[in-house]
Amino acid sequence: MVNKNERIMEDAEVRRFFPDNLADLVGFPEEEIRYLGIHTKKPKEHNGVEVVSESLYLAPTVNNAFLWESGDSLDLRETRNRWIREEGVLYEDMAKRRYCDGMYGSSPLLVLRVQNRTQPVSDSFKFAELLRYADHEKFRGRGLATAVLDSVCDEMASSFGTNFVYVNYGWSAWPKKSEVIPVAFSSEDLREAVMGCFPPGYHFDEFFRNFERTGFFRLTDPKKNSLAHQNAMARYEANVKRMGDVLKEEAV
Repeated sequence: MVNKNERIMEDAEVRRFFPDNLADLVGFPEEEIRYLGIHTKKPKEHNGVEVVSESLYLAPTVNNAFLWESGDSLDLRETRNRWIREEGVLYEDMAKRRYCDGMYGSSPLLVLRVQNRTQPVSDSFKFAELLRYADHEKFRGRGLATAVLDSVCDEMASSFGTNFVYVNYGWSAWPKKSEVIPVAFSSEDLREAVMGCFPPGYHFDEFFRNFERTGFFRLTDPKKNSLAHQNAMARYEANVKRMGDVLKEEAV
């Protein structure tokens, strides 16, 4: 059962968040993949400004009957990763309790969660956080993560006007082809631009500490992203050299 703050997205609407060649990347027939999406918006007020907490739940799914006939299975609960395992548990709970028509009897190929961290209603998704990317280990090493991040950035920019995407994942472990921008080595100009997405008076000290500890940015404009990536990598390499020099001095 959908509540008043939720909207079930159309199959074609969700499809645009995923790469055109998704079926080839995962090895399933295109016609067997369905796309589920839930768009949630919760309006409120902050210091006299109308703001909204907005999120997207996005999942391509495959019918369990097809998987059974193929001798295959997709169960996020079987992974070794705690966060992905929890997404598998949550999917099953949602399928049984709330979204039976769209989810029950199917298994997710991927689960994506995107949120806006509360922004003004007038421009509510200028910044987006890819809070969760839950995948199956057997699909890794195929270019799926890079392709999905590209398609998410493209669709967020096209449908929501998003300029900045933050991924809640260690930047050094993400595929290099994505040209990510480690927050710890991002420019002050970029950080200020990100902060400009949020309402005046919002305090994100802890938010940025989390940024520096874990994740990375992607700009949805490819040219701007490449330049910011190059600059961030130059800062990273300079930092590595500086730390190496310090260690040499300490060893003397």
